[in-house]
Amino acid sequence: MADAVYNRIPDIVESFIKQDNNEFELTTLTLIRLLEKKDPKIAAQLKKTLSDYHAGKNRVRETRAMSATESQLLTFVTPNKDLSRLIITTDVRSDIEEIIKSHKNKSALQKAGLNPITKVLFSGPSGTGKSSAAEVIATELELPLYRVNTAQLLSSYLGDTSKNVEAIITYVRTHQVVLLLDEFDSIGGNRNDATDVGEMRRIVNTLLQALDAWEDRGIFIATTNRLQDIDDALLRRFDLNIRFSNPDFQARYELWQMYLGEHVDNKKLEEIAKLIDNLSPADIEMLSQRALRQSILNDTALIPILVQFLRRPLEQAKPEKKFISRTLKKIDPTLTLSQISDLTGASTSSVSRYLHESY
Repeated sequence: MADAVYNRIPDIVESFIKQDNNEFELTTLTLIRLLEKKDPKIAAQLKKTLSDYHAGKNRVRETRAMSATESQLLTFVTPNKDLSRLIITTDVRSDIEEIIKSHKNKSALQKAGLNPITKVLFSGPSGTGKSSAAEVIATELELPLYRVNTAQLLSSYLGDTSKNVEAIITYVRTHQVVLLLDEFDSIGGNRNDATDVGEMRRIVNTLLQALDAWEDRGIFIATTNRLQDIDDALLRRFDLNIRFSNPDFQARYELWQMYLGEHVDNKKLEEIAKLIDNLSPADIEMLSQRALRQSILNDTALIPILVQFLRRPLEQAKPEKKFISRTLKKIDPTLTLSQISDLTGASTSSVSRYLHESY
């Protein structure tokens, strides 16, 4: 009996070194069976630890070592954004809060025969806050966040992609983690695509089976900016389909404040938020940081630099040139007629008329 137990020790050590979690658990189960008659107390302790691990008890660490395949497919991300720093439209914020609350009140839901929200699709243009929202969910729920290495997932070896998809889905649905899979349309495309050679059907079928067998522990967040390309059957498997868009006026103003509020008068930032309505949160962050960086490096005023960086967005802005001209003058009174003309595409005489006409 003792020899049988000792003989399992090398197996446990080897499975741990190889990060083969399935083998590690199987060996532990074998040990439990061997010890049940000889040392039932130790067997009971091992059984409870393994049971707690599977049940997701808080005292058991969920970020167990990943297998070699999982390590290639998943990258751990340290989430550093909480709900207070997520500036999005009111409707999207409400949806994100619902996801968080559903997990914080999991017991109450389960008493009513309901489960927390665990399968979510984020759709919308690039840079609108989809990945940031995933970070916020992980931060607020104090869960590990893993991002799928999409390039590695889409293996060059025909047939491997389905296996890879199954591996990551199995990991997240049995562990308390947040899994972020960007470009979901690349693996969840329509099975009726005439150009498909069969691999896409296998991948989608694998996803369907995995999502149907879902458990209420891990949170799977898929993102896409091509919602129309995703298979309809997959869309129906998600608990929520949250549609992100470019920020509204209030969100734009809060974003400009967050990045430049310590350096620019809020009245000017309010005018910028009114003027430029076609920027994503990522665009606003990039423009703010670039203008502030140049201002510091060149030891020059920030507003003139920022106004020049708004040139391209202004080309696609919806407001009339009269409104643009007047607003630019409010933001930077030092702008000349020629400079405003250059920014708006209006003639200097038109700009002069705009500035002197009564409201």
